[in-house]
Amino acid sequence: AAVMFTVQFVTLLKKYYSYPKKVTIEVVPLAVPFPSISLCNMRNLDTSILNELNEIFKKENVAENWQNMSTHPFIKQYLGTVSKYYEMFVLPDIPFNKFQTVLSRSTLATNMNRTLVVNAGVSFDDFVVTCRFGGKACNRTQHFKQFFDSYYYNCFTYESTSGGERVSIMAEGLENGWSSTIFTAGGMLDKNENIRIIPGSHEYMSPMSSSEGVRVVIHPPNTQPYPHAEGFDVPPGFSVSFGVKTRQNIRVSFPHGNCSDKNPFSPDINLQYRLISCQKMCLQSQIVKHCGCKD
Repeated sequence: AAVMFTVQFVTLLKKYYSYPKKVTIEVVPLAVPFPSISLCNMRNLDTSILNELNEIFKKENVAENWQNMSTHPFIKQYLGTVSKYYEMFVLPDIPFNKFQTVLSRSTLATNMNRTLVVNAGVSFDDFVVTCRFGGKACNRTQHFKQFFDSYYYNCFTYESTSGGERVSIMAEGLENGWSSTIFTAGGMLDKNENIRIIPGSHEYMSPMSSSEGVRVVIHPPNTQPYPHAEGFDVPPGFSVSFGVKTRQNIRVSFPHGNCSDKNPFSPDINLQYRLISCQKMCLQSQIVKHCGCKD
């Protein structure tokens, strides 16, 4: 009896200190925090900027003469940046897709003054026309925050808060959701007789380069969106509705596992943990560590 007791006791202790886990799935009708909604204009620059650049490229093909053709701070720096690579554009023996690979939207965002790029991007007042949530008008100054994306430039995230607290919702249906009217301003662009490519803005070889429309990302509240890797394209002139379901994963932490609710690569402790953020920042940190550059 003593031997059997000892064997069973040791087995029980081993099982206890292995910190076993079990998965429990519940479907519960609870109110959930309303998700964040991020909007990006697929045309990264303001209409007036694009029209002025279009006129410059129509009038002048010599890169050395571009610097004196505009007084706008962004356009002057833009033309100075483009002129470094423009010989690739006019040489017949260099494929155009290689030129676009070198001189992309991300190249401009990286090599130009960020303040100038932000000021030349799409503005919130010209982009979001109306916004309603649950039948009530949104507070445009409190419910939206702007962030910068290296491809779309100025993007805007709607956060449903009331009195500083996150709004939870249990009712479903279009009338209880969030709706917005977006102005892409594509019809205000000057038309050309021949197709004209504005370097660093039009990337017709890229699968991301739909000329007009809105990029919509629906993501968990208080998390960072990644429009280049997730989301939906909404073409201009159409009404589109999205339905989402909430799934909450609660994972036990140490000593039962190595899960954490904090992103070890993010300096912003206010943002909630998200798998895609952790993965991208981890990859980026390794690229910086081993290559000395950023992707």
